[in-house]
Amino acid sequence: MDKTYTIKEAKAKFKFDKRRKWFVFSGNIVSDHKYTAACTGCDGGGCYECGYHGKRVDHYPVPFVNPETGNPLKVKGKDFTKIKFN
Repeated sequence: MDKTYTIKEAKAKFKFDKRRKWFVFSGNIVSDHKYTAACTGCDGGGCYECGYHGKRVDHYPVPFVNPETGNPLKVKGKDFTKIKFN
């Protein structure tokens, strides 16, 4: 079983890419990735959801993978707001 880290321990031990924003989501350290998708409320003509362009930007969390084990990095503790990764 993989070890769980506090955020301070994870920040000290692993090198996080400073070009990305890192945060805790469902007990894992993740970064936010964006992609462009077709609007779900129109057929390319536009609507209020996409700003009348037919496209919108979606987000999804991608976990930081522990290089030693190849599994997502788990964190312990409850106060995730005080530590900044970048």
